Amino acid sequence: MGVKKGNCSLDNVWSEPAGMDAAVTTYTKGSDSCGPAGKFREGVMSLLRMRNQAAAAPLANELVNALLAAEEEDAEIEGALLGMAAAQCARLQQHVLLGPLCMFSSLRLASYGGREVAELATAAWKLGRPDPGFLRAMAKYCESPPVGAFKSMRDIAMLALVCYQSFKGGMPSVDHAAALKGLVELALLHLQGGSPRDVVEFLHALTHSLEARSLRGNVPLYQEPVVVPLLEMAFEFISKNMHLASAFDVAMAAGSAAAAWQLIDCLHDSILRPCLIDSATAARFRRIDFSLRDLALLASAFAKTGVSSKELACVFNEVVVPSLADVPVRDLCCFLWAAANVSGWKAEPFATATASEVARRKPTTFGPQDLCSLAQSLSKLCCCGSKSSEKVWGATFRRQLFGFSAKDKAICLSVLAERDATEHPALCKMLVRSLAAGDHRVLETEQVGATLTALAKVWSLLADDPLLLLLFNELIEAQPWHRVGLAALMQLMLAFAKIPVESASGNLWEPVVVGVATELAARLRNGETLLEADAQQLVENLSGATPMLPHRLAAEMLNLLSADEDGEMADSSVQPPQFRRAQHDSPRATLAVCSDNTATDLTTLLSQEHPACRPCEPLTAPSVEEAEVLVADTFTATTIMALVAVAMAIAMAMSMGIAMSVNDEAEEEPHSEPVDDLSIGNWVCKGAQHGEASGRGHAHGHLQEGSTEVAQHEQPYSSCADSTCCRSFGSNQRGAEVRLNAHCDFRGHCVQLKHTFLHIPCTDSDSDSDGGSCVVCRLARSSSV
Repeated sequence: MGVKKGNCSLDNVWSEPAGMDAAVTTYTKGSDSCGPAGKFREGVMSLLRMRNQAAAAPLANELVNALLAAEEEDAEIEGALLGMAAAQCARLQQHVLLGPLCMFSSLRLASYGGREVAELATAAWKLGRPDPGFLRAMAKYCESPPVGAFKSMRDIAMLALVCYQSFKGGMPSVDHAAALKGLVELALLHLQGGSPRDVVEFLHALTHSLEARSLRGNVPLYQEPVVVPLLEMAFEFISKNMHLASAFDVAMAAGSAAAAWQLIDCLHDSILRPCLIDSATAARFRRIDFSLRDLALLASAFAKTGVSSKELACVFNEVVVPSLADVPVRDLCCFLWAAANVSGWKAEPFATATASEVARRKPTTFGPQDLCSLAQSLSKLCCCGSKSSEKVWGATFRRQLFGFSAKDKAICLSVLAERDATEHPALCKMLVRSLAAGDHRVLETEQVGATLTALAKVWSLLADDPLLLLLFNELIEAQPWHRVGLAALMQLMLAFAKIPVESASGNLWEPVVVGVATELAARLRNGETLLEADAQQLVENLSGATPMLPHRLAAEMLNLLSADEDGEMADSSVQPPQFRRAQHDSPRATLAVCSDNTATDLTTLLSQEHPACRPCEPLTAPSVEEAEVLVADTFTATTIMALVAVAMAIAMAMSMGIAMSVNDEAEEEPHSEPVDDLSIGNWVCKGAQHGEASGRGHAHGHLQEGSTEVAQHEQPYSSCADSTCCRSFGSNQRGAEVRLNAHCDFRGHCVQLKHTFLHIPCTDSDSDSDGGSCVVCRLARSSSV
């Protein structure tokens, strides 16, 4: 029975001869009495039966006329009909109808349901980039939809995918962040009733659009409060229903976790890592369901996050290796990239087999992006100089960089400068000249910094090329070191060590080196920290003969790195006692360094090392807070002079063959350092303070000829507070003076530095009023005057 509306009947108005693919449409006399809305309905119903694109073209034109008539008469057309017509336009590729359909609907979206708007938007994007006006209306609808407009998760996922495509395609006038935020709020209500496919598609669109910023407030989407709860709920839903998801859905879920990994750190261990592990487990038990493309998507997700899975590596070994000949180039790059970036995968059989497969492929099968990705992966796999690497660089050179973007050229230059620049100087020069011709102007800040680092590494190879100097001047004008990360600054500093020591090069690079070092010093002062390996490498470079870095700036950098290292040591967990040899000529100057600040353990340690040492008169050990205050005190010039004098005396004693044994204090203080380092926080020698389990008591460090044993006091007295009896030097601040202990029976000087007592031999007599070789005596005389 035909569908009737007024005097119109579809059976009478439209007819389709049996046995023909193309429908021939004819009007009857009654068709003119139908209004625009009725004609549009009849046309849509007939369009549903179309199977041929060419035969549907006349009908599409009639529907356009019906839309125009409805616009003239201001007639209403049901939203369901518009959505149905849009879906059929996408199926039959009817561009001529879809444009007017979207523009007619954009002014009336508020009266439509979520399903109709989703069908209109999806069809518009399938047939090409839709009009910005329609996308803005769609985004406004998603931001604040009518109450009850959405009935299922499917409609929300469809609109989210369109928002993602629009954001990816570059539509700056569309508020994608606000639209997706509105869809997130809707998804919180409908997610539990959705299917795994709907939730995965929504997650894919959301996580790949997290960097979208709202046009009002410029707030990125990932900082919106509703995003993290939705991600937690969605990923938990996927993990619970992983067994119901298809292989492609599992791979998409892993890709969504990898996209969120880059921006939302708080979900790494609680949500994202478990989702990745679950996807690897699904691939292990359902490997037959996973195609090579699905496995390549999984490899890409694990490469982005660095999460390692032995189960997934075994799947790659069993499935990918036998099928490498059938793997497309794009997927081959994904597997090689994963092998290079995931810990423990470099030694897997699929890594070696994939690298060998690159050598067997024809160079013409690789695109520019493929060559760029392969170059990075092979470099990380230490395959430089191999047949695969040579084929990649050879193909890049033969193409003369045709089709390479500015980013691709910058990446290739960075990889080439790291290892293979001397073997491919012509390609290196070609990359530099191409970037100098203007490509560098479109590079982002991080890429500009990486290119500058590469120039420092290849400077000696291309020093005579004028375009090298041109590119150098263009890059330093942007001063990328002010906006790059700490790791990029480190790479720049380490690259400077490879610049040859020549007057011309040194003068040219000197302002760059100073700028980078100043920025790095400022970052360190602000609390940023370097990796231990990077800091050690930087210290080695700064300690060497680097002619371009001013001495004062180099000294400041070394002090900052030393302070950073001391801070890490102070914050580290309790470790067993370790012994290290001080940087001194005397082999007997051995320091016992203990990281445990408990009184009982330290007393036991000291008693084992020096059984002849017994505590002097009990002295209350400072608390941790007091110790921090003592270390933080600012020493005056007089106190520093006194410390220097004591250090000179110690050095003199060492040269005379006098040995010293030092034990750390029970309270946590900076570790002992060489004698020539007298900076605050790096003490020359710390006295041995130990006591009972209660944390009380102290001991002296002794200097005695020909012996490394700690001698005992016959009268165990400490210094007193009487300045006429036990004279002090330096500041009057508590803990900042150097005091002579007159109550010790040692034949020489007993000098107290905070809680440390040093015995220094003295050969001067009382008659040496104006002279004498004892530094302590001279300081005592000058202080009394």
